[in-house]
Amino acid sequence: MSTYPTDAELDGLRLALARVGVSLFVPAPAVESPPCTPGALADLLVSLLRSGDARLRAATACLLVAAPREMVVEATRLAASEHADLAAGLYRMYRLARALAASRRPDLEEFLADAHPLPAIPEEPCGLPDPSELHGEMTLWAAAERERDAQVPDFVGGVVRLFDTWIRLRRDELATFSGA
Repeated sequence: MSTYPTDAELDGLRLALARVGVSLFVPAPAVESPPCTPGALADLLVSLLRSGDARLRAATACLLVAAPREMVVEATRLAASEHADLAAGLYRMYRLARALAASRRPDLEEFLADAHPLPAIPEEPCGLPDPSELHGEMTLWAAAERERDAQVPDFVGGVVRLFDTWIRLRRDELATFSGA
């Protein structure tokens, strides 16, 4: 029996991301609807991390930045407490999301209602530089260097590329919407 999600379940995750403004895999719906509770956001975070799909896991950073600021920390902690096996990876992704939000803030301000930095939380990995250093670039560089030194696949690079793709797609959507 396979523990991986079915194609229909993966399609459901892609659609759920589009509904919250992360339209990386399917076109954005006419009306976006962010998760209405920290529990719903936590469930989506867990589903992405457990998806078995590297691109969906990488999209977790986009979701953390796109989600309403008032529930991101609570949802992250809720997901980590209910799924201890995912906690370290989730907190690392949170740190990467903070770094990406810091380094891409001018771009994010074009389409996010709240592009303020994600708040720091003590559970983040302390071995990575704080995202306030060089607008998050030191965090991203250090995380990528750790992967290189450990001779593991370049997941951080994938997260960065997918995040930048999300920004480009959102800009295109806005240009289409405004008729530019």
